Amino acid sequence: MALSEKIRLLAEANKLTGEQLFALLEREGLPFAELERWRRGALVEEGDGSAATSRLVRKLERELARKEKALAEAAALLVLKKTGETLGGRGRRHRRGERGLILSSIAEAAAAGAHSSAACRIAGLSLRTIQRWRRRPGGDDLRGGPRTCAANALSSQEISLVLKVMTSQLHTGGYSDRTGSAAGH
Repeated sequence: MALSEKIRLLAEANKLTGEQLFALLEREGLPFAELERWRRGALVEEGDGSAATSRLVRKLERELARKEKALAEAAALLVLKKTGETLGGRGRRHRRGERGLILSSIAEAAAAGAHSSAACRIAGLSLRTIQRWRRRPGGDDLRGGPRTCAANALSSQEISLVLKVMTSQLHTGGYSDRTGSAAGH
């Protein structure tokens, strides 16, 4: 950008505050941090800036950048938390489609400034699980469930007997005499 253009923008920006200033910056496509760098440069060139002032400004800029980053992370995690009510959960089986949704939500949060570990914590999954899913994007949950029958499970003969009794006329309401004189009553 030409020096005359910078001077013009600095002069306009010095007259504005708040929303008007941000509207000007947006219209010109200029980040606020760049405008501040121009202002500091103008002060130093004019001789008004001392070394102590420059150090203080740099310290404040670092602090502001750190806080902006933390705010962006908090916002991203909040969005993930609102959309992630049905996502994740340790010990649950996650099929291919659900895994894709979880992975994309965590990727969005990370792109918006959130740490992956914090996003995983909100989704109810470990970072290691997410890394494993990313390594096998087309994978599905390989757990097959219990390998043996429970000791108290019904055998096939017992199941057929229960079905026979439950579908008999006595249990289906198909007996003819409703006065209570039917067999067994």
